[in-house]
Amino acid sequence: MVVRLKEVKGIRRCANAHNKSDTIKLTYHYYKDSKGEWRWRLKASNGRILADSGQGYSSEHECLEDIKRVKRSADAPVKRDETT
Repeated sequence: MVVRLKEVKGIRRCANAHNKSDTIKLTYHYYKDSKGEWRWRLKASNGRILADSGQGYSSEHECLEDIKRVKRSADAPVKRDETT
């Protein structure tokens, strides 16, 4: 089966010990999986997958709406999960 990837581009800043202004380009890729469900991945320019949809969507529209929700949550607080 041929997997078709589409791109929704974004750019984020990354701070590290060597250079606090390194720019990492992030791209949302969305595709139809082998079950016919739509999924997305957030990939860095080095190919590393940073996040994924975690589930399949029945429509391309639902998948794109989920990408929008994730993008809007960029300022969400980060909390340590104390449960094990």
